[in-house]
Amino acid sequence: MPKAMLMRVFTTLVMKRTSSLTLLSRCLLAVLFLASGSAIAGNIYDVSNIPEHLKEDAIAVMRQNHRTFEVSSERRASYTEHRVITILERRAEGLADLFVSYDDFRQVRNVSGTIYDAKGNKIRDLRNREFVDRSAASAYSLYEDNRMIFTDIYQSQLPFTVEFEYEVDYRRGFFFPDWFPQLRAGVAVEQTSFTIITPQDMDYRYKAYNHDDMEPEVAMPSRRMVRNWKLENLQAIKHESHMPPFYRMVPYLLVGSNEFQYDRVPGNMSSWEEYGKWIASLNEGRQTLPEETRLKVHALTEGIDDPMEKTRIIYEYMQSRTRYVSIQLGIGGLQPFDARTVDETGYGDCKALVNYTQAMLDEVGIRSYYTLIHFGAARIPVKPEFPAIEAFNHVILCVPLEQDTLWLECTNNRIPMGYIGNNNANRQVLLITPEGGKLTRTPAYGHDGNHRQRNITAHLQPNETVEFEKTTHYKGLRLSDRFGVSFMGSGDQMRFYQEQLNINNPEILEISFSLISGQTPTLEEFIHVKTNQYVSRAGNRILFQPNIFSQRESVPPSYRERVHPVHLSSSGLYTDTVRWDIPEAYDISFIPEEMEIDNDFGYFKAGYTVEDQVLVYSRQFYTRSGTFPPENYEDFIVFFRDIRNADRAQVVLNRK
Repeated sequence: MPKAMLMRVFTTLVMKRTSSLTLLSRCLLAVLFLASGSAIAGNIYDVSNIPEHLKEDAIAVMRQNHRTFEVSSERRASYTEHRVITILERRAEGLADLFVSYDDFRQVRNVSGTIYDAKGNKIRDLRNREFVDRSAASAYSLYEDNRMIFTDIYQSQLPFTVEFEYEVDYRRGFFFPDWFPQLRAGVAVEQTSFTIITPQDMDYRYKAYNHDDMEPEVAMPSRRMVRNWKLENLQAIKHESHMPPFYRMVPYLLVGSNEFQYDRVPGNMSSWEEYGKWIASLNEGRQTLPEETRLKVHALTEGIDDPMEKTRIIYEYMQSRTRYVSIQLGIGGLQPFDARTVDETGYGDCKALVNYTQAMLDEVGIRSYYTLIHFGAARIPVKPEFPAIEAFNHVILCVPLEQDTLWLECTNNRIPMGYIGNNNANRQVLLITPEGGKLTRTPAYGHDGNHRQRNITAHLQPNETVEFEKTTHYKGLRLSDRFGVSFMGSGDQMRFYQEQLNINNPEILEISFSLISGQTPTLEEFIHVKTNQYVSRAGNRILFQPNIFSQRESVPPSYRERVHPVHLSSSGLYTDTVRWDIPEAYDISFIPEEMEIDNDFGYFKAGYTVEDQVLVYSRQFYTRSGTFPPENYEDFIVFFRDIRNADRAQVVLNRK
């Protein structure tokens, strides 16, 4: 069917639409399906119909994926999706399942699914009981209205194809969905489309990324605005070790409201500044503290002039009185509980605990900013040019002091002040200021704030038993390496180190931790352990590896032909000093050569010094961030292979 005729058919369907909004969506899906050219004689989902170039590097192929978002008013909309995916390999079978979330703002209906075999023959329709409807609330949630409908499909024979259709109705407000045509590496796309239908006078924004031709087809039937984006024949992105982030390699479309209404609260998202004003309006009037608490925080900080010390006192007071509980209520989970409620109940979610802490700091004269952030890995980073509510999923507190800026994670009542962890570091955040939202960035942390320093004394006994005393400092971001372990019971700690220590038959004599406060907090770990299976004997010689606990176990995999650039993030700084006390009965007959590597990928140095019966081994390692051409990948492998070999080098002792 010619494209012009197709658009005329679609326009006619729209103009003859009934009062049911979903009819328009269903008609559109039918037209798009016909336009795809897949409606041919025979079984359209036969795997042999997939073009060969789409099978290359693919573990699954999205045969059809058509999505429609239709707006009927400021508060009501519907979303429909028709999805057909063919699973080629067992490791892709999780992509055959459906996951649809809903809550008090969204209702799911008309869910259906069908399974086809490799020839495209229908095996069966999914039964109602196979669409499992469960709460999506987390274990630490007091109340959430989030629920999820999902499937758990297993087919013994590969390949197979799954088809799903469903609808979601938005009843109390909505935000426009974005469009990500490709799910992940290894998934090709045969045909996909995304359609937005709105009143003609509704203003919204959209921006395409990583594609030169993603302009929509536009129709304006009967006071409606229809924009339709289509893509086809997207080849699978080959998965490789240390490849660039997926969002840099595939096309996607961001869509956002300008003016909106959510749970009867009007807002504006035309800029980050305006969105920040809306968040501020949700928080307004929610920081009133009980009189008893006001008097308490003044008493705690009486006579203290240092703002950082005041902040520490208030932060630790908050930690001592509260615990984190997820509460997804209040304008779709966007509005915090008021400070008085948190004070009385002793719990709150990230929003409520930040709001409570901010209220107490304000009471003692410390300025701070409620701060939106994305905790953990984000699908895409924050776009300064494109405000979107989905950019953030968490709240922390920013305290700008004269000498430095403090960032406070308020959901953990054990962590020291100033530690926000790797999941919050080095990313854009939105400060909610009196003037509106302002984008800034959390600290990236150099080596001083991301350092693991280890000092070990190793006593080699005449009977070949080795006794180690290991002191490790985990500084800044590295705190998370052992912070959770430090709160385990002694039995759990013992079991953890029995598995974690890279030595045979360890007898753990002592484990202890201490937290060193400061601008960059540090956790000190001490372990005393001995073993009779570390060194090996060959006649009158003893052989052992002086690098005890910091050996690289693996190197990046090799590829016949590297496709993607090499993407490397900056690591922390790792330093080791091991002092070996050698028995008088032995001479040191061989030590490895020193090694130093300094290149674009990072830095490594291993050295040895000997004085009397003492051998000192030292090691330093870090990686540098950067993106390098694919042809540099072999050098990248060599870098880590040389480090692994150096880490396994042995010292040889001879009996005198």
